[in-house]
Amino acid sequence: MQYQLEYWQSSSWVKNTRFYSIRLCQNLFGHWIVQRTWGRNQTKGAGQSLTTDCKDYQQGLVLFQEQQARRLKRGYVRSR
Repeated sequence: MQYQLEYWQSSSWVKNTRFYSIRLCQNLFGHWIVQRTWGRNQTKGAGQSLTTDCKDYQQGLVLFQEQQARRLKRGYVRSR
């Protein structure tokens, strides 16, 4: 197994008191996953997260791009 770090991606957004972040990366076994985390800015350690397994990099990239478009449509501003 070999990690493909050059394909990993991450983005973060904020809106008022909310944050949202997403990562496209590989898990311990080398499988592609999309990790989403969201919650309130003021509360450290609070929030929710969801990990979605993908069959390959292309499926993960599509999900990653869909979430980016969704955040922008909902008025989030990219934070990094």
